[in-house]
Amino acid sequence: MLFALGMLALQAETSCVDAVFDALEDGRVHDVLELTAEPSGCIGEMERLTARTEAAWLSGDLPMSGDAAVGALDAYRLEGCAYHRNAAQLAFAAGLSLVSSDYQQGRYFFWVSHRVNDLARSLRPGQADLAEYYADEFGASINDDPYLFNSPYLGERRGPAMSCGRVPRIRLEERAPTDFAILWLEFRQNATGDIHGTRVNFAYPGPVPRSVIEGINDMEGYAGSNWFQDLVTLDPCMEPYRSDQPVTVCLPGHSPGRTDPDGEDG
Repeated sequence: MLFALGMLALQAETSCVDAVFDALEDGRVHDVLELTAEPSGCIGEMERLTARTEAAWLSGDLPMSGDAAVGALDAYRLEGCAYHRNAAQLAFAAGLSLVSSDYQQGRYFFWVSHRVNDLARSLRPGQADLAEYYADEFGASINDDPYLFNSPYLGERRGPAMSCGRVPRIRLEERAPTDFAILWLEFRQNATGDIHGTRVNFAYPGPVPRSVIEGINDMEGYAGSNWFQDLVTLDPCMEPYRSDQPVTVCLPGHSPGRTDPDGEDG
């Protein structure tokens, strides 16, 4: 009797997990966000928050994706699955969502992403490079200590956990940006500080037109003649590097002072 009840419970949970991830597979991200809005006895927290991270990422809601990713990583830790292959991308989503508002915490999650990816190899090249960039020398400052206290990622690294429930592989795919974008750019400058070459190493939620990059090329950066890297936000426009610059770069369909693609004031 107990075995039969257990099998029924397992079948119910399997059905819930399949429903959520089938909806993701079909691109019904808003349905997934509704299905995963609250904890449920029908689906485990690892599965629920993994799906929610991906759905929010695909819908362009980076703060929601980051919040879900932080919760998912905690759920993985509680289940002894800290080094699951999904942890690298979950930590990447958390790091990207936080690094502009809480630099040290954002760096911590990029550090986690980099450490897990060294074993699991689940990040795409641009993601891996960005995680490694922000992870560099993390832990060397006393300001990093609160984030490392009791971290399951501190100490000897273990092989990625492969048997942690039925959690499908997370996929942080690209979508064309509409009114928000984050670009990790590598700039080349001349001796006067003018930018004369820009390489896009990562873009969220996806690539922007070359015209946007050319607009950034027209902006002046910092003095020097070497490459420098910067995480740039267009929301939907990018502010000039210096207050005396008239140039402002925006995503297609937007211009300074306009808040939506139709040009209506918000």
